[in-house]
Amino acid sequence: MDKRIVCLLFLAGLLPTAASMSAQQCHRIVQFCLDPVHACLPVPTSLRPLSTLGNNDDGFNPGGACGTYSCYLLFRCPCGNALSSSVCLDGGGGGGACDCGPNSGGGPCSYSLDDLNKMLDSGKSKSAGHPKSALSAPAQLYLPDIGTREAASRYLDVLKRLRSFYQKIATSSLEAKVSVNFPDRAGEGMVVYQADKEKYRLRSMADPRLGLADGLESAFDGNSYQLFYLADSRLSLHRENPGQVPGPFPNPFFLPVSFLGAAGDACDVCDLSVREIVADSLWLPRENAARGQETGSGSFLILPGGSLNDQPFYFRLTISADGLLSRVESVFSNGDVFRSLDLLKYQPVPGSSQLFPRHIVWNAFDESGQRLGDIHYMITNLQVNAPIEAKSFSIPFRDAKTVIDEDKATFLKHPQMPRPGKSPED
Repeated sequence: MDKRIVCLLFLAGLLPTAASMSAQQCHRIVQFCLDPVHACLPVPTSLRPLSTLGNNDDGFNPGGACGTYSCYLLFRCPCGNALSSSVCLDGGGGGGACDCGPNSGGGPCSYSLDDLNKMLDSGKSKSAGHPKSALSAPAQLYLPDIGTREAASRYLDVLKRLRSFYQKIATSSLEAKVSVNFPDRAGEGMVVYQADKEKYRLRSMADPRLGLADGLESAFDGNSYQLFYLADSRLSLHRENPGQVPGPFPNPFFLPVSFLGAAGDACDVCDLSVREIVADSLWLPRENAARGQETGSGSFLILPGGSLNDQPFYFRLTISADGLLSRVESVFSNGDVFRSLDLLKYQPVPGSSQLFPRHIVWNAFDESGQRLGDIHYMITNLQVNAPIEAKSFSIPFRDAKTVIDEDKATFLKHPQMPRPGKSPED
């Protein structure tokens, strides 16, 4: 059976649940969907199931799924079985309580810190299987034989000004309302972003009815990378950049430079940072190869792209009459557009001498040109180079029910951990 069909059947609930197919259970990584586009992005869970029906190497995420996968060419959707219902059966079903084993009768229980940490460590994945950083160009850039270098020279200043905007940023703050539309459903969301050089904090949330990934808050305070899964109040700490963004949609602050190519086979789940955006390694291969087109329908820059699902694609940038970047299209080698980004309503940015779009629209299309979905970002607040307090980049432990040091496989906080000086019954 084709791998993609297997994945789709699984997601549609047409394949056996984890109670009869343990490969669908997960802790750090799901290997059931093997296609690179549909493979689950690891989402750590909080506790081992100690039921006889559950493998102790598989995780238990109350009410959630194992991870997320790339969907609609743009978004992140949940994948994996809902472990709380398929691994941990409710009273009398033969499974007992997930957290206390089959003899607990399903009642509440408590563990010592040593017991909790042993359960967490037992599920450590032996292979990550996902990119650690977005700071890399695709192995081979694709550029069609269209346009000329002479025409490109007339529009490269547009790229230089855009790069200069990010180069001159010390701090940035953004708030945006989000409207997401699919052919059969629609919903809203929000994005809040702050950054100070390498430090950052990003919160993205979407209406649960959209069927996208749960809301996520990610941050780096200079010491640790933090991933806060809002649905089950779980905070995971990493000392190295996990390079993974299982949130529902991209950060609009970086969309004007989406032609740098982070979304593709090279790194489908990575998000860029300001340091990466201004790096020569991403700009020079594209600027040096750029070609220009001047037609009756407008002026364009053609930039090399990478590959998606092993299909080569390039970027077509539309330059407006006033010298601004107004559209970025991702185009397969056969000419089909599968993504388009419209940059609208440019306005001044406090703290900068340049303009930035306040309405950004990203569309995704299937192979027949039909719309798969779109995102409208309405940026309600944006300023750069204003002071930001250092504490803004740390997610407080008090906001989370569960805190995990992922590098040491250690619970720092868990509802079942006895409080200092208290017995488990207190």
